[in-house]
Amino acid sequence: MVTVAVAGGTGNLGRTIVDALKESPNHKVVVLTRKGSKGPEMDVPVFAVDYSDVESVAHLLETNDVHTVISALSIRGPTEGASEISLVKAAAKAKATRRFIASEYGTLAPTDK
Repeated sequence: MVTVAVAGGTGNLGRTIVDALKESPNHKVVVLTRKGSKGPEMDVPVFAVDYSDVESVAHLLETNDVHTVISALSIRGPTEGASEISLVKAAAKAKATRRFIASEYGTLAPTDK
């Protein structure tokens, strides 16, 4: 069984991912959420984390033997972008973690002239 952590797993997209993974007998699911965030009650472990604390997030991933991290963080600005970058760094530090799926891909938008 592979443990998958869904960052932002209490949001709309994240919860859909969590629900789909729960149906698979091959996956154990844990949810990462921002400290202070109030999400719905879930029937999987939910961990409130400070994404800027790379060491503590890496430790959490390692302790829970997380193989794959799926980011469902909503990237709306530099703060959220920094959270995902820190999450990438934490996943890279955790020996158990082998895969990271980013929430969004994009390019710089052209400026109006």
